Amino acid sequence: MLSLDMSPLLALLSSVSVIAGIIGSSSGCQKIMRQSYPRLGIQTDALHRVAAMASGGPDSLPHSNGVIAVLAIMGSKHNES
Repeated sequence: MLSLDMSPLLALLSSVSVIAGIIGSSSGCQKIMRQSYPRLGIQTDALHRVAAMASGGPDSLPHSNGVIAVLAIMGSKHNES
C-alpha cells in the first residue's frame, strides 16, 4: 500500500481496514501501522482519526478479540449466537 500511487490518507484507510480485519484487533493494527505512516508526512491528528475510524469496522468479525470477549462473558459460543 505504501508504494501505490494514491493519497497517503486513502492508502492508510484501506490498509488499516484490511489489516484490522486480518488480525481481528483494531488497537493491534494501529500499533503495527504507526511505524510506517508517519514518515509519509501525514499530520499526526489526521493519521490518528483516519486509522481509528478505519480499524473500527472490521472489529465485529467473528475472530475479533471484542466479539470473543463478549461471547465469553455471556457464556455463549459463536454457533449459538
